Formats: sequence, C-alpha cells, structure tokens
Amino acid sequence: AICKQYMHLSACTCKCSPGYHVCLEDMDKMCTCEPHNRTIIYRRTLAELEDMYCKVISRIEGCDVNKKLSEQFGKYSSENPRRMREAMLWTQKASEMLDHGNASKRDVEQQIEKAEIFLWGGHAMDEVRKLVEGLHNALEWGGEVASCLSAKRRKLEMEYVCNLIKADPKPLDVDLSRLQKWIREAERMNEEASRALQAKGGNLFTFEEVKQLLKTANSSVIVLPLLEELRVAVARVQQWCDEVNQLIHEANAEKKPPFSLLAALKHQGSTFSWKIKEKEELQNAIEKVELFQRESDTLLEKKPTLEELSLHLSNGASIPVSIPQWFEVQRRVNQASSWVLEAQNATLTFSNLRKLRQILHSGVRIPVYIHEVEQLRLDIRKLEWTETMTKALKGKPKPTVLSLENLVREGITSLGYEKSEELIQRAEKMLEDIAVWDRSSESLVNDQLPKLHELEVLVQSGNEIGVFSDKLKLFSSTLSKVQKWRKEVSLKFSHLHDHYERINDISLVEPVYQLDPFYYEEDTNTNYMFKLKLPISMLEIEALNEKVDAYTQQTEDFKRLQSKEEEVKNWISKAQGCNLCNYKECGFVQPEDISVARNLLLEGIRIGVEHPILSAFRSNVESVAWNLKSKFLLGQKGRVSLTDWQFHIEKAESLEIDEQLKTDLVFRTRQYLECLDEFQKLFVPSEGRVTSSSLHSFHQKFREICIWESEDEMSIRLSNEAKNSSDDAPQSMHSRSLDFDKMIANLQSWKAQSEELMLYYAGSQEAAGKG
Repeated sequence: AICKQYMHLSACTCKCSPGYHVCLEDMDKMCTCEPHNRTIIYRRTLAELEDMYCKVISRIEGCDVNKKLSEQFGKYSSENPRRMREAMLWTQKASEMLDHGNASKRDVEQQIEKAEIFLWGGHAMDEVRKLVEGLHNALEWGGEVASCLSAKRRKLEMEYVCNLIKADPKPLDVDLSRLQKWIREAERMNEEASRALQAKGGNLFTFEEVKQLLKTANSSVIVLPLLEELRVAVARVQQWCDEVNQLIHEANAEKKPPFSLLAALKHQGSTFSWKIKEKEELQNAIEKVELFQRESDTLLEKKPTLEELSLHLSNGASIPVSIPQWFEVQRRVNQASSWVLEAQNATLTFSNLRKLRQILHSGVRIPVYIHEVEQLRLDIRKLEWTETMTKALKGKPKPTVLSLENLVREGITSLGYEKSEELIQRAEKMLEDIAVWDRSSESLVNDQLPKLHELEVLVQSGNEIGVFSDKLKLFSSTLSKVQKWRKEVSLKFSHLHDHYERINDISLVEPVYQLDPFYYEEDTNTNYMFKLKLPISMLEIEALNEKVDAYTQQTEDFKRLQSKEEEVKNWISKAQGCNLCNYKECGFVQPEDISVARNLLLEGIRIGVEHPILSAFRSNVESVAWNLKSKFLLGQKGRVSLTDWQFHIEKAESLEIDEQLKTDLVFRTRQYLECLDEFQKLFVPSEGRVTSSSLHSFHQKFREICIWESEDEMSIRLSNEAKNSSDDAPQSMHSRSLDFDKMIANLQSWKAQSEELMLYYAGSQEAAGKG
C-alpha cells in the first residue's frame, strides 16, 4: 500500500483499479494511467470547506475572520481565471434558457451535464448551482406535463393542472392545448355543480339532471373541486329516495316500519332543494296514518276487552306503516292471547304452584280484561292449601295444634272441601292423638317428677305424632337443655383426656451438680410444669354447676364433674398444709420441703383444673427453685456460660425471689465484664504486657467469678453491643480467648525457643571473636 491516509473529505481512484483509493497527495503514485482516466471523489464542495474553515477560525479568540480569509485566500482564490470565464459563459447561456423558456429537453439536459465541472468549486460557483437547480425544475415541470398527457393517465387535480398551465414562460417546448381544453370543460361543470349545491339555486334542478351531471363529471379526466361534495349530496338524496320507496311500496306486511321513521324521512326530505317525486308520495302516506292514530288513542284510554282490540287491529292492517298505537294494540292482543293459552296449558298439565303464581301475576298486569284470571286465582288457592297441609302432615315444619286446626277450618269453609277429604281426615286424626298424649302426660307429671329416661321416652312418643302441643314444646326444651349441658361437660373431659396423655410420662428428678468444669443440668419436666396450660379452669366448673337441675343430676356427667371438683378440694387442703404454700410469710424453706412441693405440684397439674391456689403454688415452687439455683451459682467455682447466667437473671423478672440474690448475680456479671476488660488490655502494647504470672492470676480470678465465654460467644456479644450502641459511644476491644491453658502453654513454648535462640546467638559471637 502506498497510501495509509484517512480519506474523509476527498480521494482519487482510477479505472484500472476501481476498488483502490488514495489521497490527493499520492495520486501520482497509484498507477501510470493518463490523468483523464482518474476520478476525484469528494464528500464536500470547496464552498462547504470554506464555510467549515470560517467556522473553525471564528472559534479562535481575537481572530479577525475576514482579515484571515483575505490573507489565506481571497474570495475567488480557489478558482483560476480560466474556469471563471468558462463558468460565466455557462451562466449566461443557462440564464437565457430560463428567461426565454420553450427550450428543448435535450438542450437543458446537456447544459446540466456541462455544469458538473463547476459544482465542486467554492462560493464563486454559487450562481452556477442556483441555475442548475432552476434547470432541474424545468425538467421536472416537463416530466409532470408529460405524465398528465400520457396514455395511462390518472385523474388529475384541477388546481394542479392549472398551476402547470400558468407557467410563464413555459420552461420547455411542450404542447398544452389538450390540457387547456380539459380545464375549460371542468370549469363549466364545476359552475353547474356549484349552482346545484346552493340552497336557492338548487330548486331549478331535478334530481335526474343532477345525477346526469355527476355521471359526466366522473368520466372527466380533471377532478372537479366540488366533485366529492356533489357525489355525497347525490348519494344522500338517492339513499333517502330508496328508503322512502322501500318504506311505502316494499314494506313487509308482517313487520311494518314505525311511524317515527316516516316523520324522520319527511324532516330529512325538507332539507333537499331539488325536485323529487318521492316527497309527494311520503306526504300522502303520513295523512293516512294520522287517522288511525287518533282512533287508537281513544280505544287505549280504557281497559278494553280482547275482542275489541282484535277488531281494531284488523282495521289497521291496511295502513302502509305501523305507528306506536298500532304496535301497542298488537302487543296487548298477543300478550293476552298468549297468557290465556299458557294458563290453560298450566292448568291441564298440573304445573307447580310457583309456576301458577307467576302466570297469575303476569295476567293481572296485562292491561286487558281477561275472564280466565279469576278462575286461575281460585285454583291457586286450592293448590296452596293442599301444599301447606301436605307439609304439615309430613312435619316439614312440624305444625302446632292451633295452625293445624286453622288449616282444617279453611279447607272446609273457604275452599269447599268435604270432611271425607283424605288430608282433612289425617289432620283430624293427628289432633285426636295429640289430645290423648296431653292427657297422659298430665297424669304422669301430677304423680311425681319424671326421671330423665322417662322424660326421653315421653318426648319421643310425642314427636312421633307430628304435632306440637304446649306441653310437648316444654318437655322438648327441657330435654334439649340437658343434652346441651352433657355435651359441654363431655367436651371439657375430652380435653382432660388429652391432658392426661401429655403428662403421663412426666417424672421429677433432682438437679445434678458437677464441678470444674461447672455443669448444671436443669429438670426439663419441672420447667414444663411451670409453663403448662391446664385444659379446665375452676370458673368453668362452677359455671357448669350453676346450670345443674333435677334432670342433669341424674346423669353420669354430673357425677364425673362432682368427682373432679372433689379432687381439686382435696389437693387444695394438701397444698395449704405444705410449708411452701406459706413461703412468702415464713421467708425460708427446708430442703426436704422442695421435693414434697414438686411432687404436690405435679399431682395438682395432673388433676387438670386451673385455680388461683394452684397458680400461686406453682409460682412459689418456681421462685424457690430460682433461689436455690442462684445460691448454688454464687457459692461455686467453675465455668458457667455468660448467656446462661444472664438468662437466669432475666427469669427473675416474673417471680417473687430474693432480691439480694439477684443483686449478687448482677454484681458478679459486672465483675466478670470488668475483669474481662482488664484481661484484654494485657494484649495492648501501650497498656500492659503478657506474662506467665499475669495469665495465672487472671485464670484464678475467672475461676472465682465462675462465668465463662468461648471465643465465638464473646465475638457475637461484642458484635451485638457495637450494633446497639451509638456512633459516639466507645467501641469495645477485640475479643481474646479465655483458654488460659493454651495461652500459658504457648507462652512457655515461646520462652524456651527464645532461650535456645539466645544461646545460639551467644555461641556465634564467641566464635566470631576467636576468628
């Protein structure tokens, strides 16, 4: 490659190598071809480059653009005098073509081709570019005229053709006579269309003449300005005429158009100024309809019979359209006829009562007098009575004596049924049976209060009759209350059964203590007793006892309830004799009392009934257990996790404990934290130094404090403290493990290695001195 220049504005190529380009400085080196075989490719003209140069130097502060341009090159310095003379000759000839017009197309194209050698020049060639644009416009005008006169011509807009003809002088030598003829004919038709579309002048035209004018305008090459408006107006009138003809002459006898359509068409036709024969036909049809309308209004003001409406409807069948009154008469006739047929079919097919009610309701609402409505109303009353009596005899719902007697009376007196009717005989039999039951129950109650099983048998025999008397309602309500009470008791005791299964495996053990490392195993069963929620409370038992009556006392559930209440009372007497029950008063408890209290608490929990004495006793046992554990923690030396220690302190918030013990535990916690801070300072070079004696000393202190933390627990605690503290608060030091055995061993190992190193160093110095 002979050229690696980035060619943005210009380049040179040759016919011998079409795809090969070089910059203008290296174009002599690209090949040995003649200069006329080479082509210069440019992105911008010299005029555009000069403008770019002006923009660039105008951004330089303090630079005079005009002076700079005059120094670098004059206004026409980019063009030589020979090219300027050639450009002036070309300009003179092109101006003559544009001024005189009627030039041939070939001469204009040759003149544009000659201008190619000037278009890339500077601003001196601006006039050439302007004239080239005018020549292109002349060619474009000629092409448009030729397109209008071509064999495959399209519809031409009148304004467009007029603008082509008005060109003065004509840019090219083209014959415009045919275009001028078309324009004259189009202007004549446009004037006629304007007069036809005017409100005043339109009455001089018939509709047929306007349609012929539209047909002639559609066949014209020139599109009239008013063509679309004329087409829309003719289409509107034609559509209106079609609607009128269809309405008057082609209307379906079974489906006549409404009278409102006639009025709308009449109003619409009054807006047309042309002479139309359909207007007279429409007016005659409207006059015929108005007479029938007045007759219909007179008939519909009253409630006519079906026969009167049918006669009037047959008279109105001869009119060409249907008016609202005709439609209303037809609707009433059809509605009444359909209802009569539906009522007859429903009565013959024994339809259900709901269907008959719907038919009767619809018949009453029809504005026509129908004789069959009253007969259907009587039939429905009989069916309603039969349905009600049938449900009463089946016990859905079970009737009372009074309601059944009213039904029998209504069937005999109002509806005309005989006493031999099957339903009436069954109802009277049920009334006799319930009267016999009432007499038998009176004899039983008067002797003595019946037992529960006797009451159940009595209520069952009364329910089998199927009628409610006042006494049967009373006995049924009493038995229902007993069953509800027994269900509540059974539900409570089912919860007790689940409770017995949960605590069946509970066994209490004494705490196990081990030293160095300190280990404390807490009795999980005891903790479970402290948190366990019992299924029944004493208040619930008392509420059930308040509902006890003479019948509930005869049940096994009452005995179970009394037995459970007796268990609670026995336990309370035992608990009141225990020293731990008076713990708050005496202030001290013997060790043997703890075991007795724990077993007594388990016994009370196994009963499964919550009461205030059990809750207080449970709290006392938990408080005593806390005090004993606190004394043990404060009196021993060993290791207890700080987390467990703090959890034990938090537990005291809900207990009645010895406050001094809690204070000692909190003080011991503070001691541990202070001692831990002092221990951490040993590892800060500016504040201390780690020695074997200091490690032994701190080891002994931590054993006396009895609180310990692993390295992970300490890191987690310090991280939580840093999150909860404010930004200004001092941050805790880094955690250091409390594994003193490991630290002492590491310190001794380091000391031994240091002594060996010192001995080795001393021997090396002595050997060097001898040398």
